[in-house]
Amino acid sequence: MKSLPLPALCALLCCAVPAAAQVWQSWEAAYNGSPSGSDLAYSVAVDPQGNVLVTGESDGPGSLSDIVTLKYDPAGFLLWEARYDGPAQGEDRGLAVAADSGGNVYVTGTSAAPGTGLDFVTLKYSPAGTLLWHARYDGPAGGTDRAAGLAVDDSGVVVCGESQGLGTGYDFAVIRYAEGGTVRWVQRYDGPAHGDDYPAGLALDGSGRAYVTGASPGAGTGGDWATLAFDEQGLPRWTARFNSAADFYEEPAGLAVDSAGWAVVTGYSEGFGTRQDFVTIRYDADGQQQWLAHYDGPGSADDIPTGVAYDPYGNVIVTGRTWDETNLYDFTAVKYTPQGQQVWLTRQDGPGGYDSPNAMALDAAGSAYLAGFTNVASGANYFVVKFDASGGVPWTAMWSSPGGAVDLAQGVAVDALSRVFVTGSRWGVGNWDYGTVCYSQGDPPSVTLTPVNPPIQIAAGGGGFDFQAALSNPAATPQWCDAWIMVRLPDQAWFGPVLGPLALELPGGAALSRLRTQTVPASAAAGEYYYCGCVGDYPGVAWDSSGFSFSKLGAGDGGLETGENWPCTGDPFPGERGSQTALLPSGLTLSASPNPFNPTTALSYELRAASHVSLRVYDTAGREVAELVDGWREAGSHEVTFDAYGLAGGIYFTRLEAGETTLVMKLILLK
Repeated sequence: MKSLPLPALCALLCCAVPAAAQVWQSWEAAYNGSPSGSDLAYSVAVDPQGNVLVTGESDGPGSLSDIVTLKYDPAGFLLWEARYDGPAQGEDRGLAVAADSGGNVYVTGTSAAPGTGLDFVTLKYSPAGTLLWHARYDGPAGGTDRAAGLAVDDSGVVVCGESQGLGTGYDFAVIRYAEGGTVRWVQRYDGPAHGDDYPAGLALDGSGRAYVTGASPGAGTGGDWATLAFDEQGLPRWTARFNSAADFYEEPAGLAVDSAGWAVVTGYSEGFGTRQDFVTIRYDADGQQQWLAHYDGPGSADDIPTGVAYDPYGNVIVTGRTWDETNLYDFTAVKYTPQGQQVWLTRQDGPGGYDSPNAMALDAAGSAYLAGFTNVASGANYFVVKFDASGGVPWTAMWSSPGGAVDLAQGVAVDALSRVFVTGSRWGVGNWDYGTVCYSQGDPPSVTLTPVNPPIQIAAGGGGFDFQAALSNPAATPQWCDAWIMVRLPDQAWFGPVLGPLALELPGGAALSRLRTQTVPASAAAGEYYYCGCVGDYPGVAWDSSGFSFSKLGAGDGGLETGENWPCTGDPFPGERGSQTALLPSGLTLSASPNPFNPTTALSYELRAASHVSLRVYDTAGREVAELVDGWREAGSHEVTFDAYGLAGGIYFTRLEAGETTLVMKLILLK
């Protein structure tokens, strides 16, 4: 147990979200691969089960950097970590991640190899994190090849990037892999100027046809962009090039394709006499341009798109940054009809003067989420803006890591519950770490603590009191949260948590109440106490808090060294998954090491008193797969081995029952 000073908990409670809030931070997770190394996250995705996938690069032991991919469950618990170190033990970087309908995870990026410089590398992991296959691509020049994007369908994965050609500079390279990792086809594109061609976007339509756009210099026309379509077998279907009338520089930022094979591309052009402007072009299924839309921001300066997407109704959403002399760069979104008419345009200025978006995502209602960073006095923070289907801005969110110096968001994804996941790089203790944040929308869970027989007075020799602990989830969908209880002492210092943090899953619409009993030891000092329950993301964010006062009449020695002096017992909440502290109801503890594991793990538990013990393991369907303990055990520490040989990889739960107390812990079997 740890004792927190008043300012620490006050700062925590100041993060509480009001009941009418439209967005709230559900959880955050940091990844530090090595204490002295840097970890940079670039991409985030959500699988069909709502798990969160993050990839990037991490300094490795004996290598410059490795591709590290993480999988979190919907509550933000790390399920697995996968590290890939290429054959040269050099620079390996994961740049894009996606999941297929079966939950398999695909990653693509760059990887160093002896004698060939940087190559494409594509990785496929099982849902449990096992590497199923990896494929490398070295272009014809044996030089530098950098993969930049991927798209997944039921037939496998398509990746694209830039690849050095023989006397052609960098070319587009597009590769389709089958589900098992075999190459189905490879296509390269060298523009008419035989200069450097750099892909900027990749998409698949409903028939498995691939579309790529990128920068491609023209013959005497300066920097143009090229958009290509390939059929299911990799054969070119059409190529469309865009060059402004003034032959200035153009560069695309991304593309999207609808189910009928109509592609829309956005980027910037310097050919309209107003420096860099948004340009968006829609092509039909045969590659014929149907319309072009141009937007020049209020400053007639640098207006740079970030991405483009179709909403569920076929409208086109373009996002990026625009400049004006007053606000400097702002986040901007534009909506066009399928015919190219502008529906609305919205600009959002962040708290800092310089706001730079890096990624966008759309939800099922057609709202766009733009993530990047905003400069503030202390450095740079994550900045997220929601543009709804009408062009309004229901909310913005800014996130700063504990160090608070520089936090740069690079990727954003949205799940079926409209939860928003943002990942990027945060400045940790002397180096960079992955930083992933989950935002939920609507009203957050709430907590209410009600004493049974107030006012509460504890005798000098110690005692206890009963209280009702109520949690409610006003949302229609499940919410994951932490719950914990702190005590403010007579000297105004905070002590605890005396309960939790408990990791809970609250069903949609749940209103749960449990009777608990708190023991106050004789060693507690005399005076007024405040008993405070919190629900949120422990320890940094409390969405709601509730509490009451009690007093202790006699003087104790103030000794608070051991958590066992303050046991909080009673009816458990459903879905309790253990605690991150040594203090648990009745002092019962449970741990697993290693976890994740394959195929064995040691389950350790400690009893404060002799008791009948039951320790069993269940799968996610609730079926018992192992009975490890069923009998009387003496007080003290105990350990038993769980051997999962013969079981499928995945999630399991171990349930420990001792007396009237039950603990449940998640186990992750990797195979």
